[in-house]
Amino acid sequence: MVAYVKGVLFVSLLICYIGYCQSNNENAKSTLVKVFVALRHGSRAPKFETYDDHNYKKDDERFWPDGPGELTKNGKQEAFEIGQKLRTRYSAFLGDYYKTKDFRAFSTLKERTIMSAELVAAAIFPPNGYQKWNNKLLWQPVPVFPDYVINGNDDNVCKWFLPVSRAEMKNTSASEFGFDKDDLRVLQDNIGLLYDEDPFNFMSKLWDVWDTLFFQDKGNLTLPQWTNTLYPNKMSAAVLKFVKFYLSGSTTRKIAFVGPYAKALASYFTEGQKKMELHVWHDMNIIGLLTTLGIEIDKYPDTTATVAIELHKNNEEYYFEVYYYSNYKENIPKLTKMPCGTTCESNIVIERFQTYAKTNFEELCTKNITLSVINLV
Repeated sequence: MVAYVKGVLFVSLLICYIGYCQSNNENAKSTLVKVFVALRHGSRAPKFETYDDHNYKKDDERFWPDGPGELTKNGKQEAFEIGQKLRTRYSAFLGDYYKTKDFRAFSTLKERTIMSAELVAAAIFPPNGYQKWNNKLLWQPVPVFPDYVINGNDDNVCKWFLPVSRAEMKNTSASEFGFDKDDLRVLQDNIGLLYDEDPFNFMSKLWDVWDTLFFQDKGNLTLPQWTNTLYPNKMSAAVLKFVKFYLSGSTTRKIAFVGPYAKALASYFTEGQKKMELHVWHDMNIIGLLTTLGIEIDKYPDTTATVAIELHKNNEEYYFEVYYYSNYKENIPKLTKMPCGTTCESNIVIERFQTYAKTNFEELCTKNITLSVINLV
């Protein structure tokens, strides 16, 4: 690799080491060639009723007028605002006009992701010049296609993940998730399950409880008093640890989980014709993408959490950088660290994608996997 890229790599690593892994500009570099952007949808209504003193029923239209799991008014604003941030960063790269040859948006087949994709695209491409078609409506239609990466599914998890993960967790102590005896007593009293009877089932239920509290909190609703010592910090950390274990806690699960993302990234960055692809997904998909990139996940992805995988070219040399907006409030995304550093030679990253992608993960996903063979792949 030429001295330029090595120099950039050294400086990036040094900056990251001292704790400043952040872009110093809202705008993308002029060396940008193409970018794959994936983000979580905006805030939604809760999908579950998960604890005993639940005051905000999922079907109560006083709190959730659009129904369970649907994008809220705040969620629509969040999606539009992250789109504006993307417009600011990539305005010079994309130009002033929406061009089908340069941009394509994708979404899973859920109302909340489709609507979020439409809002993000509307913010990225406000009508300009000849594309203004109505002086009273500064909006233009940008098509959103079914997502090809995960075939429209929001979980992308093999059926055998659950029984194998349950078996692996059988002897796992609650303390490994950061809960002491008092924490566990409060949780057991309020979610109606005993941890020791089935640790996996307990943590799965806790995930649902946390999810409900998360979106109630997003809606500025008062949470029950018993959550005061647990939410958000302890519960959020425990849920993230559980989800990472469930999705990629063994070699086999990791390969099956990240395979579709790796295949899509390898294809886009070696054969794709669009300057930008936008994908609007769910929390688990953002975790899957970050896992594929080898980026450490230390916080559960917020609504509108956005990953931008940028391919750059300088002096005939290609390299990758990955930027992360933790949510729509961030004006400047953080430059993240992959296993190869914050600035990585393109062949190293592409090889990582292809290594995961070469496994027949569709076949692996349909196998009757048992605990005894879980780490053989």
